[in-house]
Amino acid sequence: MKAIASLIVSSLAIVAVLHELTPAGGQTSPATNTKSSALPVSPAGLSPAAKTVHGLLSSRQVRPGVCLHIECGQGKLTAELALGGQYVVQGLTADAASLDAARKNIQAAGVYGQVSAALWSQPASLPYADNLANLIVIEDWAAAGKRGLTMAEVVRVLAPYGTVMLGGQASADDRKQGGLSEMKPPPAGWTLLQKPYPPEMDNWGQVRYDASRSAISKDQLVGPPTGVRWINGDRWISENDSWGMLGIYSSGGRVFYLMADESKKTRILARDAFNGQMLWQRVSLHPSPLFIADQDRVYTLLEARKPLVALDAATGEQVLEYGFSASAIILTDGMLITGPGKLAAYDARTGKQVWQSEAAGYAGMVAAEGCVFLKGYGKPENAQLICLDAKTGKIKWQVPNEGFSELACARGGLLLTEATIRARPAAGEGGHSPEAVNRAYSIADGKPLWTFKYKVHWHQGRPDVFLMGDQIWLQDDGPPQSWVALDAKTGQEKQRLPVAQRAFLRCYSDLATERYILEDVGIACLDVRQGKFASFYGGRGTCGGGYRPANGLIYKSSDICVCFAQVRGQVAYSAQPAADLAALRTAAGPALQKGPAFGQASAAKSQADPWPAYRHDGTRGGATETKLGPKLDPLWQAKIGKLSTQAVIPASLVLAAAPDEHRVAALQPDTGKEAWSFTAGGRIDSPPTCTGQLVLFGSADGYVYCLKQADGQLVWRMRAAAAERMIPVRGQLESVWPIAGSVLANDGVAYFAAGRHSETDGGIEVFAVKADTGQPVWQQLVRREKMLQQQFVSDVKNTMGGILSMDGKSLYMDRCILDMATGKPLDKATGTFLYGGACGFTEDVARPPYGFKHPWRLWGLEKSGIFGKKIPEMTGSGVCFRGSTMVRLHSERNEVAAFSDPVGRPQQLWSVKLPEKCRGKAILMAADHVAVAIAREPEPDGKGLIIVLSLADGAEKGRLELDAAPAFDGLSTGNGRLFVATRDGRLICLQAGQ
Repeated sequence: MKAIASLIVSSLAIVAVLHELTPAGGQTSPATNTKSSALPVSPAGLSPAAKTVHGLLSSRQVRPGVCLHIECGQGKLTAELALGGQYVVQGLTADAASLDAARKNIQAAGVYGQVSAALWSQPASLPYADNLANLIVIEDWAAAGKRGLTMAEVVRVLAPYGTVMLGGQASADDRKQGGLSEMKPPPAGWTLLQKPYPPEMDNWGQVRYDASRSAISKDQLVGPPTGVRWINGDRWISENDSWGMLGIYSSGGRVFYLMADESKKTRILARDAFNGQMLWQRVSLHPSPLFIADQDRVYTLLEARKPLVALDAATGEQVLEYGFSASAIILTDGMLITGPGKLAAYDARTGKQVWQSEAAGYAGMVAAEGCVFLKGYGKPENAQLICLDAKTGKIKWQVPNEGFSELACARGGLLLTEATIRARPAAGEGGHSPEAVNRAYSIADGKPLWTFKYKVHWHQGRPDVFLMGDQIWLQDDGPPQSWVALDAKTGQEKQRLPVAQRAFLRCYSDLATERYILEDVGIACLDVRQGKFASFYGGRGTCGGGYRPANGLIYKSSDICVCFAQVRGQVAYSAQPAADLAALRTAAGPALQKGPAFGQASAAKSQADPWPAYRHDGTRGGATETKLGPKLDPLWQAKIGKLSTQAVIPASLVLAAAPDEHRVAALQPDTGKEAWSFTAGGRIDSPPTCTGQLVLFGSADGYVYCLKQADGQLVWRMRAAAAERMIPVRGQLESVWPIAGSVLANDGVAYFAAGRHSETDGGIEVFAVKADTGQPVWQQLVRREKMLQQQFVSDVKNTMGGILSMDGKSLYMDRCILDMATGKPLDKATGTFLYGGACGFTEDVARPPYGFKHPWRLWGLEKSGIFGKKIPEMTGSGVCFRGSTMVRLHSERNEVAAFSDPVGRPQQLWSVKLPEKCRGKAILMAADHVAVAIAREPEPDGKGLIIVLSLADGAEKGRLELDAAPAFDGLSTGNGRLFVATRDGRLICLQAGQ
């Protein structure tokens, strides 16, 4: 039998969705787009409708991003609308038979996942969040209207600047909905209507909002976050740069992220502001470039000591190079004003110099109300505050800069400055707050108006002051710590709102809207009109960068924080009224649907399954009682998809999921040939669960599926999501309430959770149902219930949804413990259980950024009965356990080690070093051996290695080279075979002999 290396097959290019790659090399890169598609960008061979869309894209009359195809029929046009990756597309059809045909046609085109099809069960409404789609295609508008779809519903889903493309004519009433404008002349046979940018929304184009540095947005729709609007990008900042986020900016319906990396370069990522789809990215060789976002341009530095450039905001292509460089820049009244050094103004469109000021050597520029304000520094004679006329650069007035104050903002006729009077108190002096002073000057003549002294939390780095209406708000560290409102004209204190829970002010500045001050760890909102605080722990600002309010949303970036559970990545949060899950569920109608195989299969165990579930069973122990031979011989391999999950092994099949293709595949155990497959409506992030004659799995479409194991026929499916509502998540559309693929099954009952986070979109609902019928046993809503508390923040009780584990009495979901019999929350663990850490079970933890990401951990009862004792020595990138024995894979230490009594008095039994320049990816424990899967560096292109160790003493008993890197947690075993999932989407079967 040939070695695995001789069985190399060409692997498909993995679409850069989960990790959008930085262009390589040391040169400044042109704009790049990481999207890919099996369909050509060229219109040749496309249908007339697809050619029309291609032409509209090419002429920039419509925007790329997310496209919805209403009444998609058999999906051929739906697949074409991907247009080389320009769109993430979903087709809707009300006909179940057409749905199956549409999915097959999209799969045949090689774009399934990026393009998908779903059943349109309620034609009067669209199953999507607000302001989501850049393009909506409705080929027969009259027919859609007869089915109950209204233009008001279409406008709700359409993003600002988005286009609805109607086959046929729209009525005058249709055109009036949402202030739509008609594109003229329209393409033949179509009506194109475009949605304007709502006046209630606002942009955030400069570091502190605009040239006034007010840090106050005029956005009326931003408020305390309640839900997730979209998710994209890397979950974690680069492992070598904890301060990786340099800023977030937004203008023209786009949001721009500046991400630092370990090589002193900066990635500029441009995304659609309303759905997060990648538009373009560039690499700047400048480690911390200036950046300003305007409606159709962005201004930045691509190299240190090189001129400023203007980039096309839609494409990232350079449109102008200016004749100057700068270390500071503001944009005001169409002019770019640069400093310090040569202080000059340039026309932003042409680059032509407008004026040059004599006030060289000044910094701290602020502009508002027709003036430019400068802060003097250095010699005493330069210690001035200077006001220039913004049109001419001529000095209007100058006054002494008392205490060398920093310019805070200019707004409402006031120039505000701030200064630290003394640094953080020395040890023994008492207190932790430096003294600060705020001063106000008249913009008209520079006259000093008033002074206010207070204390500011030392960690914040700078005091923040917000001029909102006729009041100025700032935070006094107290005691007690309070937000203080001052009369803007006199500086007199008007009110003081004590902070209920002491705020741990971060290393980024607070921000505000006209109504809310946004601050604190997490995202806390102070309603200055009502004097009320609202806390949110579903996300937090990135160290050094914070978050930004714009477009009715709050944007955050990837971070390293493990202080509390949060939705990870580049995320947009909305502030719509909090979801009432019970009301949504009632309005959505029956959740359980019977399939053609209902009643034909049972959950009763007829015989023992070798490896029936993810990590073998509900304990997620990754261990089996059966033996594993150390001599590995290749038997077969099968392509599962772009990616493949760990295999599960019932008695007579091998099953795995292709996450991005929404598919579960069942293979013949002796040949690897496909026995059957089933396509769901969303990603399947982990392998299915086999119990008796059934196959159970959850999907990101919000449904749980039960199939007949013998042939893959649907037994039942249940909408565990409260309603049909989709949002964009890393290049695909998913339910607001997704479900982990690996359903937990025990004694005829199936357990699963719907939802991302206990504080977003109404919370997480955990279900127990009869496995063979889907009938409910219990249901529990989780929102800040009694949960396990992590190392750093003991008072934040929240949790992520995901894969459940158990100890036989209790269910464990991140930090939440529920009684298996009743679903009631518990405050103590009832046994030993595995915790997936801040990353969860399915994320690769082999490369923890900043050394700070919590890997998997074994928890258990202390003798005192206190729950959740952390055993630091037991953490690892992979853990498997059975009884009183645990084996840990620790990639950072490059070792495998075995322990006895791991949650009592752990004793190390043996340890083995892994080969150099490799990373451990997966581990499992059999009755007599331990198998370890290793990826050779550099990842992800390195090859792989399987090592088999004796469970008794760690001695190596066998090894086999692989031609591809193994997937994370991609090992399983059964029937004398070892199964390895690889990074290129294959499943390899190895015969394990003695």
